[in-house]
Amino acid sequence: MVLAFILSGALVGLGGAIEVLGVHHRIFTDGSVSGFTGSAGFNGIVAALFGQLHPIGTIPASLLLGALLTGANKMQRVVQVPSALIGALNGLIVLFVVGSEYLRRSQTRRMERTAKVKNISKNKNKMESK
Repeated sequence: MVLAFILSGALVGLGGAIEVLGVHHRIFTDGSVSGFTGSAGFNGIVAALFGQLHPIGTIPASLLLGALLTGANKMQRVVQVPSALIGALNGLIVLFVVGSEYLRRSQTRRMERTAKVKNISKNKNKMESK
């Protein structure tokens, strides 16, 4: 696992160096809080959650979110849909994915409790019949 962290950090650093040195020749900071990366970190978390934290599921989720983010400006120009709607959509995706995971876990816990109670009552009935 540590090797995966080291390799991913090296690849990300290499990608950032290529972006700064080869494309723009300087770091653009727009003066906002987001700075150089914008909301790339949050978008990555949204894509990972939307893909159910599975590497294969993250691929289509990333493609979908990338298409939404890329098309946000065109949607604003052509259809007059605010591009901030995409940010709201990202937030809704996080809420629904985390909410569905919470519901799934609470349902599993509830089923385990009922199975435990049924098992206890079966054992109690067996002991009373003896």
